[in-house]
Amino acid sequence: MTDQLAAAVTPVAATVLIIGVGWPGWLVFGVLMLAAGAVAPIAQGWASRTRERYGVMVHSG
Repeated sequence: MTDQLAAAVTPVAATVLIIGVGWPGWLVFGVLMLAAGAVAPIAQGWASRTRERYGVMVHSG
């Protein structure tokens, strides 16, 4: 459900920020993308370390 919500909200948020706000919207959008890229390796490391604790035993990639 979270993926579906993100797929529905992200285009609207990007449109409002970039088209509705102008260059400050581009700045906010860029900061959000930079933050997401910075957090992704941290989240991946946590997921790899704790997957057995949550019952995920299969490596899918």
